[in-house]
Amino acid sequence: CGVMVFVYTLFKPKGMEVYNDVVYFNISPILLIILTLVCYYTMKLINRFTKGETAKQVCLVRLVYEEFETEFTAMIDTGCDVREPFSGEYVIIVDKKLLGGLEIARLPTRVIPFNSLGGNGYIEGFRTERLYIGQTEISNQIYIGVCENILNGSVRAIVPYEITKNL
Repeated sequence: CGVMVFVYTLFKPKGMEVYNDVVYFNISPILLIILTLVCYYTMKLINRFTKGETAKQVCLVRLVYEEFETEFTAMIDTGCDVREPFSGEYVIIVDKKLLGGLEIARLPTRVIPFNSLGGNGYIEGFRTERLYIGQTEISNQIYIGVCENILNGSVRAIVPYEITKNL
């Protein structure tokens, strides 16, 4: 808006008005539709040539707990900020089906609250012994939050971006 007010103040272009710090353009609906389509297809073309780098990123996670070991892919989510309330450590949210051979009822678990667009709730979480993201071992302790019927579609695990940003 500041740039538009600067342009309006300097050049006073025809068809452009500023009222109460709101910029208005006097253009026809047909021109608006055409410009919208041009912008849409330009963004689609840019996305195709950059191979969708803004799309969902995934990583390979390997979890080791005593004799149990499993490997799965997880989506890296910049909006995931689930933390264990006492230690403040990050939580990787995993669908219970990915941990098939691990008896969660026998583990020392904590109740971890979460907030999401779909609602609020609690998940059980446990500390990992060793955790690898890609080929890198994560040195700090991370909790694994076990959920059922929370994750939708092809996403079966979510890794907070903060864990992976320095890898």
